[in-house]
Amino acid sequence: MKRRSARQATTRRRSRSDRSPSTRSNISARATRASRCCASSSDKPFARWRATARSPTPRSHPTAWSQRSRRIPCCRCRPIPTQTRRGCNRSAVPLPTPSSTRRSRAAPHVPHASVPSPVTSRRAHDRLVLLDDNQQPDRTGDLAMMKLTIAAALGAALAFTGWSPAAAQQQKSILNKVLDAGVVRVGTTGDFKPMSWRNPATNKFEGHQIDMAERLAQDLGVKVEYVITDWKTLLNGVVSDKYDIVMTGTSVNVPRAKVAGMTIPWGVTGFLPLVQKKNADKYKSWDDLNNPNVTIGFNLGTTFAEFVEEKLPKAKTKKVESPARDWQELLAGRVDVTMTSILEGAELTKAYPNLQLLFPDQVRNALPVVFMTRIDDPVWLGFLNNWLSILRYNGFLAELNKKWNVQGQPG
Repeated sequence: MKRRSARQATTRRRSRSDRSPSTRSNISARATRASRCCASSSDKPFARWRATARSPTPRSHPTAWSQRSRRIPCCRCRPIPTQTRRGCNRSAVPLPTPSSTRRSRAAPHVPHASVPSPVTSRRAHDRLVLLDDNQQPDRTGDLAMMKLTIAAALGAALAFTGWSPAAAQQQKSILNKVLDAGVVRVGTTGDFKPMSWRNPATNKFEGHQIDMAERLAQDLGVKVEYVITDWKTLLNGVVSDKYDIVMTGTSVNVPRAKVAGMTIPWGVTGFLPLVQKKNADKYKSWDDLNNPNVTIGFNLGTTFAEFVEEKLPKAKTKKVESPARDWQELLAGRVDVTMTSILEGAELTKAYPNLQLLFPDQVRNALPVVFMTRIDDPVWLGFLNNWLSILRYNGFLAELNKKWNVQGQPG
């Protein structure tokens, strides 16, 4: 330690005149290069210089000190000439050279090409573009980019959903299509007395719903085209645009309401058991039907099927495919009970005296009776609702229900 201290003391006592001219020139050159670097004293180039020479001072190296104060970027942090600060529309400022004059305080610094680490925050500050005191940042580019981004997002969303202005113009309401074509397509089953059935003598449709369809066409000033369907494919015809409206005495349930549009109710229905008259004494209440020894028949696609499976789970079931009817299975003796509605029950017992309704004062599962149409056409659905309201208040519905002996219509 003493020997090292003595050596250092000897070095410090050496005067500048003792050094050779070449040594002084090399030290000055190294000091000039190190002072031009924008890094602080902790950077490697400047640290290497300090290891070999004394730090320059304004007194010993005035030129190097003035260039150091200008903090000219070195080769490591020299930016791309065309790069500008984000949001700034001005072109990049050319790099200063040692021979350039001292820039004014308001002159902007050259932007840096990369984001410095937190350790070099002081150097990073020197590399940012500094705006003039009276200059505000230009956000025109940012606003334009934001508008383009929003427009692109909206375009992608509309393309994903399949919507376009041309498609919106091409999609017409059923009401407009009916008026343009002069024909309204009515879907009906033709097997549900007194709602809709085909008269064998005339081969024409008759019933309560047929009279309603004729009145609808009359009020619209068009003709009627009846489209035959069945209970199993009733909803498929609505969704696939096979007909404009279903008029066959349909009631509402949740599965139907999910996929089809429903008008306001024009009537009410409920369920009653139908049996052969000779077996009527076997059943005293609804609970007697919920028995494994009882076979209940129903048509697929009807609300009877949902009711039997939910309310009478212990009974055996027989599913009947259209166009056959469940009451035909009852007449043949292949089932013990079938479910019928208060709309159809009276007609069946009148047509077939050997059939009888059970518990007429205990109607179950009361449901509104409506017309069905497409769920995505509010114009057509709104017209039908207004039309039904007119028929209800002008007395047409009351007269029609009386004609066909339809029970359970709303007051």
